[in-house]
Amino acid sequence: MTHTVEELRTALFETMRDLRSDKISLEKAKGVADVAQTIINSAKVEVDMIKAVGTKRLRPTGFVGELIEHDPGRPAIQGTATQPVPGRGLPPVGPRGSL
Repeated sequence: MTHTVEELRTALFETMRDLRSDKISLEKAKGVADVAQTIINSAKVEVDMIKAVGTKRLRPTGFVGELIEHDPGRPAIQGTATQPVPGRGLPPVGPRGSL
């Protein structure tokens, strides 16, 4: 069974809605968020690995959608999930724990 980032987003928005309507506890919502972060981190590793070895050597799981083979006429993606792009740094991140 393939899970997708869209499924994760749906689950997170449902969790946020349930938290706001007091259907679940803050503790349970934090647990869902922790699991979601673990899934996101594993997807980042997958993307970094695909960048490093290419899709001919590593088959994507489909979590982040279909990947398109690199077009030699188009510049390669720079940086990784954990390293800044030269001259631009890391993308901004919202406050931790904000809904």
